[in-house]
Amino acid sequence: MKIKGLGWNIRNPFSPRKRVSVDWNWLLVILLCAFAVAPLAQPGFFWGAHDARHSVYFLVEFDRSIQDGILYPRWQPDYAFGYGYPFFNIYSPLAFYLGEAFHLLGLDFVAAVKVVFGLGFVLSALTMYLFARRVLGRWPGLVAAVVYVYVPYRLGDVYVRGVLAESFAFVFFPLLLWAFLELVETGQRRYLLAAGVSYAALLCTHNGTAFVFSLLLGAYIVVLVVVKSWRAGQGNLLPESSLRAQRSNLRTERRPSDGRPHSSSPVERGWGGGAGQRGLSRNDVLVAAGRVAMPCALALLLGVGLAAIFLLPALLETRYVNVAQWTSAYYDFRRHFVYFFQLFSPFWGFGYSDAGPGDAMSFQLGVVPFVLAILSLGTTFQVPSSKFHVSRLDNVKFIRHCEEHPFAGPERSEEPALSRSPERSEGTAKGLAKGGGCEERSKAISLVAQQRDCFAALAMTDATLLRRFTLPLFFQLTTVLTIFLMLAPAAPLWVATPLASFAQFPWRLLALTALSMAFLAGVVVAGVQEWRQRLAGLLVVPLLAVIVWGSWPYLWPQIIPPQEGPVSLAGLMRFQQSSGEMVGLTAWADIQAKPTWSPLADLYVAGKPVESKVAYSLLPAGMTVQTLRHRTILDEVRVTAAQGGKVTFYTQYYPGWRAYLDGREVPVMPEGDLGLMTVEVPAGEHVLLLRFEDTPVRVAGTVISLVAGLVVVAVWGWEVYRRRAILEKAVATDKHG
Repeated sequence: MKIKGLGWNIRNPFSPRKRVSVDWNWLLVILLCAFAVAPLAQPGFFWGAHDARHSVYFLVEFDRSIQDGILYPRWQPDYAFGYGYPFFNIYSPLAFYLGEAFHLLGLDFVAAVKVVFGLGFVLSALTMYLFARRVLGRWPGLVAAVVYVYVPYRLGDVYVRGVLAESFAFVFFPLLLWAFLELVETGQRRYLLAAGVSYAALLCTHNGTAFVFSLLLGAYIVVLVVVKSWRAGQGNLLPESSLRAQRSNLRTERRPSDGRPHSSSPVERGWGGGAGQRGLSRNDVLVAAGRVAMPCALALLLGVGLAAIFLLPALLETRYVNVAQWTSAYYDFRRHFVYFFQLFSPFWGFGYSDAGPGDAMSFQLGVVPFVLAILSLGTTFQVPSSKFHVSRLDNVKFIRHCEEHPFAGPERSEEPALSRSPERSEGTAKGLAKGGGCEERSKAISLVAQQRDCFAALAMTDATLLRRFTLPLFFQLTTVLTIFLMLAPAAPLWVATPLASFAQFPWRLLALTALSMAFLAGVVVAGVQEWRQRLAGLLVVPLLAVIVWGSWPYLWPQIIPPQEGPVSLAGLMRFQQSSGEMVGLTAWADIQAKPTWSPLADLYVAGKPVESKVAYSLLPAGMTVQTLRHRTILDEVRVTAAQGGKVTFYTQYYPGWRAYLDGREVPVMPEGDLGLMTVEVPAGEHVLLLRFEDTPVRVAGTVISLVAGLVVVAVWGWEVYRRRAILEKAVATDKHG
């Protein structure tokens, strides 16, 4: 029974039980991720990976704030040797929320990080299968999902670089492609919500990768909108929606006195028009494209709104940190362009990238993914079989014929015949043929044949356009363009655009080639499947084995003990001292005075608690300070002074820090090479409170995210209520009808 308004079928609950089709490839995708996840299950950790220690200690500091009752941490008190840094005010926190959830469930910090790494592998494979299956089919989707996990850069992101947030961002690339494809194709609100929430999740997972992928996503949406609008003009929409729209146009046409219909239907006119046809005006084309693009724009806007709690402060308050230390010297993008031969070199190392061709890490595309991407060229430009070709005008004539000559007889339904599936229409026609004469039977059988060809043609043209040409060509061009942007000749583009500020390293664009080549690998299987169905089935198993085998040498990380000792605040201090990392400075600090140690670091290493961040050694003579409260984002002290003076705190100044003297706000002044906060205190006894609070920008971001969240809940609730009401009404009608 077809439920009008829901877009899917249900069977009568009182009818005999039917076999339910299950796609076991979902389970197979998870099982095939086992080889990629297995290194995470062994004892120890790959502490020598580039950002492995960063990932663990990011989670340590995140947990410090959560344990202090701060639901959205922005200020990390122990970075920069205890002087503090607003790390999660400008860095996406979603992956660390996930890691913190596992830590609160009882895992230690290292185990929680490893679980998030493993989930990233599995979830990214599942989302790629979701997208590729939607476009290419089950077996091509399976191959694409496996390639997406085992492409060398994907494995290197975990086992060589150890970047938790960036590696987890791979989950959302194919998820966004799927959500926007469904949104353009159907326009349904549930896909609008899925696209918006997925985009917000990507923005809150890794801001640099999100910016780079947003450029690709924008181009992808434009392609989908253009193709959808072109198909609408050609009358080649998906079967149900197109037929419904075309029948509606035919019913509402006004007929002149001679009884002939005007040629005013957009389906019949087409875009460019033809002999004796009037083409659509440019205005009509733009309106049609705008209607298709509007849900996509709303989804992007919803995603930005949901992520505003992070995005707005990250965009507007990054200027208050010393950005130059993350974009100059070693981080200068000019030092990290890829040499063309490195894209195909089998070299695999655990070192770092640097200027010149002697990098100690690999930038290879992967032999198997690249070969499959090349082979996809052979399947992209295949011409559809001529037996499926039905012209636009023939399609309109056939629809009008079905409207003017519906099926008649004892099995006639009020539902127009063409709106039913070919199987149901065939059943009706057969019933008519049994009860009529030879001429009626002949007409019925002929009509069934035409109807089945029409359905096949409409479905074939839509699937062919996406599967055989549009998306394969799009991802082939994406692969070529991203390879070019990683090479030195693309340097002027990096200088002229914000790529350098966000992507940081040109070779980071390998994340996009991993996505595009994974999809193209599925295109190859889809092409073989259309050519020889049985051959494709025989090809999948050995191809999966070759994909895993090709990346087998890259599944052996360097398991070494941590040089800094066990995970602790003392280990964090030693890590910062040995590597110079995580010593971020605010805009009020002198980059040349970057600290290499601090009095607070002495306390951490000695295992003593830090009960206050007051710089006691800098207090003026005759002033005493007693600590009343100390937390990660506040210090409250009692100050007794014979004469006025300044109280200095071992905390860098950053917008949001406020001081209250006896309950009244007083100015906070950054002083010295490190921009340490000082507060002027008059003579006498006073209570001084220094606290990190939200700025108007952070408040606005939080409010916008809350409003967007309420919109998501309201729309989703309405969708659930509407679908449930339609379902209950349909079941009741079926039971009593």
